[in-house]
Formats: sequence, structure tokens, C-alpha cells
Amino acid sequence: METRTSFGASPTCASCGAPFVPALAGQTLCDKCQELTTPEPPASPLEQAEVAGYRLLRELGGGRFSISWLAQDAQGRSVVLKLLRRYAPDPNTVQRFLAEAQRACGAPELDHPHIARPLEAGVHLVSAFFLIYASGGETTLADELRHRGRLQSGRALELCAQSAEGLASAHRAGVLHLDLKPANLGVSRAADGVEQALLLDVVTSHVLGKIGLRGGGALPLSTAAYISPEEAAAKPTDARSDLYSLGVLLFQLLSGRLPFMGGNAEELLRDHRERPPLRLRDAGKRVHPELEVLIARLLAKDPALRPSSGDELAVMLRALAPVADSAPEENSEDAIDDPVPVVELPPGEPPVTPLDPELVRAMMGEVTPAAHSTDETRARRALPSWWPIAAAAAVVIAFTVLLFARSRNRHPPARRPTVATAPAPSAAPSRAEMPPETSAAEKARPPPPQNPSAKILARAQRAIRTGHPAAAQTALQQLLARPVLSKRDRARASKMMGDAFARGGDKQRAAEWYRKSLRLIDDSAERAKVVKLLQALR
Repeated sequence: METRTSFGASPTCASCGAPFVPALAGQTLCDKCQELTTPEPPASPLEQAEVAGYRLLRELGGGRFSISWLAQDAQGRSVVLKLLRRYAPDPNTVQRFLAEAQRACGAPELDHPHIARPLEAGVHLVSAFFLIYASGGETTLADELRHRGRLQSGRALELCAQSAEGLASAHRAGVLHLDLKPANLGVSRAADGVEQALLLDVVTSHVLGKIGLRGGGALPLSTAAYISPEEAAAKPTDARSDLYSLGVLLFQLLSGRLPFMGGNAEELLRDHRERPPLRLRDAGKRVHPELEVLIARLLAKDPALRPSSGDELAVMLRALAPVADSAPEENSEDAIDDPVPVVELPPGEPPVTPLDPELVRAMMGEVTPAAHSTDETRARRALPSWWPIAAAAAVVIAFTVLLFARSRNRHPPARRPTVATAPAPSAAPSRAEMPPETSAAEKARPPPPQNPSAKILARAQRAIRTGHPAAAQTALQQLLARPVLSKRDRARASKMMGDAFARGGDKQRAAEWYRKSLRLIDDSAERAKVVKLLQALR
């Protein structure tokens, strides 16, 4: 089959000369030379064991349905062996599993350049199911996100377009993936440096569903984050369910975060079913408006509003790739800066001089009567021992001068005739006595404006502390309704709304407002405090 290439030419590594696809801004070395390869996982006791003639080399990780192993056949070829978590309850189930797996492995639609093809299936030790897949590339999108935070827009759209083509081919074979996530999308690079996305684990969910063993057990967080609303509600699924999961993945690749704020599997399932997703703009990523609209379609609760097929989605993604980052200018004060930038190579930065602790406390508004400083103590200790004698002499001299002045007042001297003279120029005052000069610009400058939101925030804070959360909510709602409100004040008001609802016992509304504040708070320490408040509500 014809394979597609990525956008743009691939540069060569400045160290080893090999072609590579840059994922970092300003990247000149390939991933291997730049030491961005995935670290080796810890050893497992099953290493070097044999399963149906395949030798297990290294555990790759576990998912919703299976544990993945890098294995090797008798000819030394590398494959991925999936040890399924479900066991055969009876011989009939074994036969149905083998028949369905054999049908899926023989489907010509799964022989696709963007699918890690299933090769065979079997049963180990009477009841342990396993599936064998072709190798799925050197890395996965989960590794890419761990290393880089997010992907460049053109690269993310191309990888998702290739994944959509693979899904379309699997759907034509009647196979739904239903476990799409970063760890199930491999990335391989050809000798010329062209990237290929590969769907991993493509038939596992399908085969288990056909024999009635897909359900049961707790849903992993990694699966709940990408599940479609209809599957989260235990409703029938179709090809558009996989496209929804791909939309969640695309949102994460572009912004570095998920489009929902749930903190556990139950909250994420409820978010997928009931709550609207974030926009890329809400997550701090500005893109072309049509790309924002496309992602909104992919994340629609109603499957009828999503693209109808993976092929259609691939065409739309490739059409938007050249203009993905062409975002309109925004003048709103509430615009959020990009919180997850593409990782750049760290430049040499000058050492940061730590702030004086006293200055930090003063900047935070802590004004406390401090004890005498060490310098004052030293000054007191440095006074000479004869200073009491000098002080007494000074008192005697002052008393003598006072008596002399009183005696002159009792016998004033004879008045002399006054003579008109020109007034003598007054002595110039010393520089210490002169008032500071004020320029004309400073005289005309108006006093600095006070923050109009500060009084409302302070009043709401007092209401919360004194046990009147309803009064605080009223004040904060009026503040949040203002059309112009700085990002910092909106973050503070949102967090205080969470405090007010928590004080009133409404944990659900408190969690909603805390999550709203998390999208606005830039300071990592403040974000950590809000996260702790969310954890305390559970």
C-alpha cells in the first residue's frame, strides 16, 4: 500500500549524520544523540521465559486488557506479545477466542502501514490467552509526551491523520479499537527519517468483546481519560467512538493536557458523559479557528456531530496542518499564556541571586514587630564607658546657661535708636533642610489608581472567615460578572468561590470552582495549594 510522508524535509543529526524528525524547538541532534530515548524499565521475573515458543525479552507495560512484552521468535524476529488479563472460563470460550483471533489476524484491512498487524493468538498453560503483534516502532506517543510536554502542531496533526487512516482501515474490517491512548500509538522512523504512526493493540478489545470477556474490573485512569461518552454510559459504540478518543489525544498532543479536569476515573467518566470539554484556548494554546472547531466536533457528546470516518478526518487534519498555528490576535486581558511550551534546549542562564528572607516577608505583606537587629545590639555595646560623666556635665552646662538667660531678662539693656538698613539676605538653608524638588511632570501625574477589585476580594475573604459563605458568594459573583477583570483577580475570585462553597458544605461546587482557578493560576506554589484543597474534598 502507498504510504504517506510527513510535512517538510527531514534534517540530519549534527553528531551522527542520521536523518531525524525534530520534535524540539531548535533541535539539531537526533533523539539518540540528545539522550532523549526511553529509559529501560525494571527487570521482571518473567524475563527470558518462553510462551508458545516466544522468548520474553522485556516488559513494555500494562494496560486495560493486557500486559505487553517485547518477545523474540525462534528465527530471532522481534514481536510484541500480549498476555491478556482475562482467562478462559471453559473450553468453549477458548475455541471462540481462537476462532475470532484467527479471523482478525487474517483480515486484509489490518495489513496497513499505520497498523501494527496482529500475527497469531493462542492459549498458554490451558487458560491464559495471548496475542502476538508485529513490532510497533521505536517509541510511543506516551514517551513523546513524557519527554517533551507537547508536540509541534504540524507533527501532531500528521501523526493523528495517519492514525485516523489506520482506524478507518480497521473499521472497514469491523474492528473497533476502543482503547486508544498515547501508549497505544507507536512511532517509527524509516531510514530516510520519515515518521510513521502505528496503531498498537488494535484487535485485543475487539476479540475480548466478541467472546464476552471485555467487561469487568476497575477501569484504569489511562483508559478513562480517553473513553467516549457513549462507552462511559455503557451505550452502543461505533467507529465514531474511536474518533472521539483520537480527538482527546489530539487535544493533549497540542496543549500538553487533557480536555477535562477530573482527578480520578469516576470523575473523568462523568466529565465525558456530562460536561463540556475545554477549548484549546482555555488550555493556553492558540490555534487556527477551524482547528478549534474540528476538535470541538471530535469531542461532541453526540456521535452524529463527529466526522463520519477516519478517512474524512485524515483529510481535514492534513488540510489544517499548514495553518494550524495561525491564531488570531487576542486583546483580552483574560487571555491565558501557553502553560506547556514545546521544550527547548536549555540555554546557559546566569545564576539567580536569592532574595533576602526579610524582603520576601515584606513583599508578602507580613509586617511584624521585629526584635532589635544585631547591628543595634553591637552599637549599644560599642558606647564608651565614660559616657555617663559626659552626660552629667552637659546637664550642668545647660542649667547654667538657663540661669544666665533669666538674669538678663530681669535687667534689659537700654534700647538703642533703630537705624533703617537693607534687609540682610537670609542664610541659605542646608541641603538637608530643603524640601525635595518636584518636577512639573510629577505634579501633573495623577495618584496611582487603586485596584477596584481589592475591596471586594477583602470583603469576601472576611465573610468566609467569619462563617458567612453566602455573603462571600454574592460579592464574588458580582465581581466575576464584570466584563473586564484581570487574570490574577479572576483566579483569586474563583479560588475564593471554591473556599465559600467548601465552607458551606457543597463539595461538588467547590471542586468546580477550584478547577476553574487552576486554569488561571500561573504560580506553581499556588497551584499546589489548590490541588491539595481538591484532594481534601474527596
